[in-house]
Amino acid sequence: GQTPLFLAAMSGNEMMVERLLTMPEVSPDVQDIFGNTPLHAAGDWGHANIAKLLLSRSDVDPNSKNVNGDTPFHFGHHEYVDEDILKLFLNLDNFDPNIANNHGSTPLSLAAEYGRIWIVEMLL
Repeated sequence: GQTPLFLAAMSGNEMMVERLLTMPEVSPDVQDIFGNTPLHAAGDWGHANIAKLLLSRSDVDPNSKNVNGDTPFHFGHHEYVDEDILKLFLNLDNFDPNIANNHGSTPLSLAAEYGRIWIVEMLL
């Protein structure tokens, strides 16, 4: 199932995410049954402020993979893509934008496939 943190990240509830992150029993990098983390949810739904909150923590892995091998950055083909989230990821020292998922797709190839030219330009 999905945790309260995951649901708050998915829905864009910044205040709830902030509150949950103060609780020691809440793991900010917990995966649901599909391997998605709250960071996956924030990226998928274009919630830049929540992604920023999560990425500010050392215990959140920006390269974590779900069961399909998608990282939280494999969202470039979604309709809710947010430029601020892309910039957050690209400015991380511990982030690899070239990770391929289980189908061999990278964030760059997905953005190109779905015609997200501005994302392709940012990644090149």
